[in-house]
Amino acid sequence: MMDANYYTKTLSFFILFFLFACHSLTAQNIDAATEFVKNDKKSKNLTSEDVAEIAVKDAYISPQNGFSYIYFQQRYQGVDVWNAIYNLVLEGDQVRHANTTFKTNLSLQTNNSQPQITSLQAVSLAAAHLGYTISSNLKVLTKEYRAGKEVQTVFSGAGISRNNIPGDLVWMTHDGQLRLAWNVNIESTVDSDWWNVKIDAASGEYLSKNNWTVYCKFDHAACTNPAHNGQNIFANYKEAVASQHSVAAFDYHVYPMPIESPNHGASAVVNSPWTDADICNANAVSLGWHDDGSNTYNTATRGNNVDAYEDTNNSNGPTGGNNARAVDASSDFNFPIDPTQPPSSYQDGAITNLFYWNNIIHDVTYHYGFDEPAGNFQESNEGRGGAGSDYVNAEAQDGGGSDNANFAT
Repeated sequence: MMDANYYTKTLSFFILFFLFACHSLTAQNIDAATEFVKNDKKSKNLTSEDVAEIAVKDAYISPQNGFSYIYFQQRYQGVDVWNAIYNLVLEGDQVRHANTTFKTNLSLQTNNSQPQITSLQAVSLAAAHLGYTISSNLKVLTKEYRAGKEVQTVFSGAGISRNNIPGDLVWMTHDGQLRLAWNVNIESTVDSDWWNVKIDAASGEYLSKNNWTVYCKFDHAACTNPAHNGQNIFANYKEAVASQHSVAAFDYHVYPMPIESPNHGASAVVNSPWTDADICNANAVSLGWHDDGSNTYNTATRGNNVDAYEDTNNSNGPTGGNNARAVDASSDFNFPIDPTQPPSSYQDGAITNLFYWNNIIHDVTYHYGFDEPAGNFQESNEGRGGAGSDYVNAEAQDGGGSDNANFAT
């Protein structure tokens, strides 16, 4: 999650970076990938200018299959082209797969390469478009320059963003033309939205926005499965209650995989799910579910992959520490779930189910290659590559909304 946005200075810098960071990706891999992109330009209708400034955005070797995964960022006149990535899969120095979203004929599509609107003005314009009121001074924290121009400035949150606000200079397609724009990233302080807003760097015109937060509700257009219809909800509740018998360490009363909700089946008590060899990769669960490499949280719904807690006050954190988590002194997370009662009455059960499912998602996707070098979500990466310190904050009964789920990264 946290290592997705790199801002490269030179290709040679990143060759050295990945050599030391991954200890297995070689200059030969990078050279082979770079040569492939530049030699393959004609088949992709790219010009020499289109690939002249490519920069490594991310690269790693997967321990799952030994293949190298290399991602190049397209750049023109020192400025990144928005969502223009060339990704390659190599076995040794042989390219086995290649795909690209690089833009073609950049020199014929671009407008003025020097911004007339400053990054500070762009942040103010983006905030105004979103209806946010800046309540404190926008303080400049860092600046980055490339090819003689400011390409990124990071500002303080100024009361409108939970995190610092980066303003990145990018080329983006708008009305069939590549426009120089500022991409302003704001994580709202008033709801769960996390916006990228594009402001034209020549005129200050609003161009577009996209939300890093993905939402899903039962009445969402994507929910076409008839089992999502509310009329059958909680039909299996009595069966679910009857399943609560076990009292043992690392018991979890949940809706176990593949049951996605009370409407799709009965809950059950499962024990130490990370020991299920059919689900889990050994490296995925080497710390279990309640250890982050430095601390052990056997009595609470916290570990290396996820910290699960209630957030009814919409603080985006475990207010009160363990008081916000599901806790049991005997590590028995067999809490009652009664969806026919007020949500506050089964809060620990909801938190436990959320803890279970976030860990299951981590463990299953790990098996298919979403591991530490690929940028998964863990506190400790145990020396296997990647950034670490980016476990999932999983918030049950979030006060920011109702009858919905959302995820932002």
